[in-house]
Amino acid sequence: SEERGEASYDARIIGSGEFIDELRLRRELNAKFPLAMEIKDIVAKVCHHFGIDPEELRLKTRRAGIADARGVICYLAARQAGHNGVEVGRQVNLLRSGVSVAASRGEQMVNNDPALLAIMDK
Repeated sequence: SEERGEASYDARIIGSGEFIDELRLRRELNAKFPLAMEIKDIVAKVCHHFGIDPEELRLKTRRAGIADARGVICYLAARQAGHNGVEVGRQVNLLRSGVSVAASRGEQMVNNDPALLAIMDK
């Protein structure tokens, strides 16, 4: 209730308390880290990690190393750094829907290899 310092809201309209907490956490994180790593920097670091040339991302290929790099870039840039899917897609030759699919693949790779997430800290 408002007496405890919590904002009042109608859960039927904006969702559960967990959703509200998630939004608050995101807002706090965005305030602390307003300048997320640029997409081109994420591309460069991920390509270096995978040992590929960033220009190879523009090729219409599904070769494993390139597809893996695309997935990790999409996950880190779109879901971790909060960049727009269309902008990310321009860097890796995918449409917005492809970025979403690739980001899901990339998330699995990052979860299995924490060194990939550390790319964002370098």
